[in-house]
Amino acid sequence: MNLRNFFQKKSMNEYILFCLWPLFSLITALINYSKKSSKNILWLFCIFYGYTLVIANNKMDISRYRDWFLLISRNPSTSFLDYFNLMETHFFGSDIFFPAVSYLVSRFTKDPRILFAIFGLIFGFFYSRNIWLLIARSGEKLKPFAIALIITFAFINPFWNINGFRFNAAFNIFLYGILRYFFEKKNVYLLFSACSVLMHFSFLFPLVVFLIYLKAGNRILIYFCLFLVTFFCGRFINPEYLREKRPIILPAAYETTIDYYISEPYVQVHNETEANLKWFLKWRGKALGFALLLLMGLAFIERKRRGIDDSYISLFSFSLLYSGIAHFFSNIPSFSRFITLGQALQIAVIFLFVNYTLKSKWMKIPFFLFFIASFWYCAVEMRIGFETISVETLFTNPLIAPFTEPSTSLVNLIK
Repeated sequence: MNLRNFFQKKSMNEYILFCLWPLFSLITALINYSKKSSKNILWLFCIFYGYTLVIANNKMDISRYRDWFLLISRNPSTSFLDYFNLMETHFFGSDIFFPAVSYLVSRFTKDPRILFAIFGLIFGFFYSRNIWLLIARSGEKLKPFAIALIITFAFINPFWNINGFRFNAAFNIFLYGILRYFFEKKNVYLLFSACSVLMHFSFLFPLVVFLIYLKAGNRILIYFCLFLVTFFCGRFINPEYLREKRPIILPAAYETTIDYYISEPYVQVHNETEANLKWFLKWRGKALGFALLLLMGLAFIERKRRGIDDSYISLFSFSLLYSGIAHFFSNIPSFSRFITLGQALQIAVIFLFVNYTLKSKWMKIPFFLFFIASFWYCAVEMRIGFETISVETLFTNPLIAPFTEPSTSLVNLIK
């Protein structure tokens, strides 16, 4: 009897198991990924992680979220308008969802862990659904390479990215809407993607790219050429150009926030930070991007040899267009986050390609390179996750956690 069959025959309710030991429940859910409850267990684990996470240092976004939350929770007379104006002075003026949620939670509790659990609830719902959107299209059993793709997809924006809740939650919400739109051909799901702007103002960018796609249609050859050119010769737009042209080409509503991200001090700090990164941190995304480029090239070559449905071609086209335009703007500080969104879209395309269309004799080398790049990328991301995953996350449960405080991160435990 293999391990998977052993867990499938267990009669214990998955949710009871989660209440006793969330980590073990998550492991069993991933082993039994075909069960309907599995995605909900991952969702619950995201909530539990949010409640038990460790704030590693005061430079983390989550540290600022805590400080602002404590400020308004300890001042019950603060109105929502006053709080929203405070957020606007910290470049949150265009983002409605975060101040609304944090203000609402502050009316009921002064414990920031509750707020972080709410973050986990929102982030985890879309995160788990995005993963299982792909799994549902894998057939009865995942192929080995499809498993590697799913793992990499999960690590592109892993659950510990709740630390940067605004952008990363918007990432999942946008992706959820776009994938379901292409997979199910229902326009209603585009409302989710549109709502991502309310979470983080910058998601106006992928929405504009999507509108361009709707107007231009499926032009895979043109988009693939754009993707190739900008991948190798990107960085066409620099911050200096945007500082001069921003009043013309960018909405006035985003003036304060955009000016901050393209200002000389921010650019200088960003460039110094990039220069000081260790090589395995700096190149992990580029290595993964190159491996995905090879696989997208393989999918491009093979696209006419199979009976491929329209949803695959449409998603393929949009992922190429989006990734090509994202690389075009990649010289702007913090814009690399949009490169990762393009990589998530590419993985979704390659996943469909692997499960339904792939029998190419040229696949061995690209697959081998992808395995290396994926392992590198996931290992580094896991190390980053150890900064905020606490001992309590792994070894306590929802019954015990309210009576403890997150004490030690895994990275400190290992040290």
